[in-house]
Amino acid sequence: MQQTIKAFTLILLIFSSLANALSPKIVTPSTNGRLEDYPKATSTWGDVLNPTQTVPDEGFQAYYINTNRPKTVIASEKTKNVAIDYAFNGFHNIKADDFGGYWVGKINIPEDGLYRLSARQSHSQTRILIDKHIVFSSDDKDSSVVRLQKGSYTLEVEYINNWHTMHFVASIAPVVKEIDKNNLKQAIEKLNLPKETVVYTVGIYGSDSVTNNVFVQVLETAKPYIIILNSRRGVTWDILDNQPALIIYNNASKGSVVKAEADVPVLAWKGEISYRIANRGDIQCRCSDEEGGKIIGCRQPYPLEPAMDYIQQVTGFPLKGVSGEDSTQAVLVPDFVIDENLLQDNNKRRQQFEKIKKEGCKKAPVKKQTIEGLIAS
Repeated sequence: MQQTIKAFTLILLIFSSLANALSPKIVTPSTNGRLEDYPKATSTWGDVLNPTQTVPDEGFQAYYINTNRPKTVIASEKTKNVAIDYAFNGFHNIKADDFGGYWVGKINIPEDGLYRLSARQSHSQTRILIDKHIVFSSDDKDSSVVRLQKGSYTLEVEYINNWHTMHFVASIAPVVKEIDKNNLKQAIEKLNLPKETVVYTVGIYGSDSVTNNVFVQVLETAKPYIIILNSRRGVTWDILDNQPALIIYNNASKGSVVKAEADVPVLAWKGEISYRIANRGDIQCRCSDEEGGKIIGCRQPYPLEPAMDYIQQVTGFPLKGVSGEDSTQAVLVPDFVIDENLLQDNNKRRQQFEKIKKEGCKKAPVKKQTIEGLIAS
């Protein structure tokens, strides 16, 4: 509650009329909403932090403040992206939970169409404006869609953090149609890929890069390949060298985009491959005395055979290799090549897991310690 009051007070301190602009009465047009359908702000942070209204033609000019002194610019710099990532007071000695940021720059829209604005944030507030129109606010969902015509626009982002850490990224990308998994194979068949084509999958939770990028390096392969890129959070995939015959990626609706050579076909889909698919670590389980000796917290081997069947079904091609991470900024493909040795090892690990799950707690139950009994025992 105190954080909410603090943030609202900050808004009043900067601009007397900004409170109305940030209220929940934001107009949210349907997916064909025009820019002019969104309300215009009567004022923005730039009126105070950037009084000369300087707007770079490329990249963004960033202004960083301490929200306890909102009218004082502590630091300013030119950046390629609207992003910030740090903890505690590791950035210009601004405590993370007192951080405020304002970015302004030009965006060039190459063609008429729908564009999605996305913000990755937590314990924070964000407002995004295009030519002073409020197209996104924290009171809305994590993304907003606007119809833009070809041309140049001024993009402004205002951000308040209310936590001791932050990983904030704002982005804009064309809205693309996401293919249902039942229609993916049909879309692939239209590309007439060679019969010897194979599939590699990458599964991650998200990016730990301040720019939200994930670089993908595929090892040399003699066969043409499809790469399926999966993430739980929206990321920017960047394919390095050795380009695939086809890229399939998910979570376009959360802001995920792909950077690759222009002649590589790209499909967005609604499916998902678990980021645990390449989990090869030790099987970790623990026993719970509170739950009657039940084994809990197991990190089990991922069942590869069902994944192989699923990939064959939805793409028409065999799964050749897998890669997976939790959060990362670079992935080497594949982490593991699927062959008979890998499948045998995976089956052994799954049998081991089932044995641990069945017998582990019976053999070595973990007793819950008490304050009184810890030293006495």
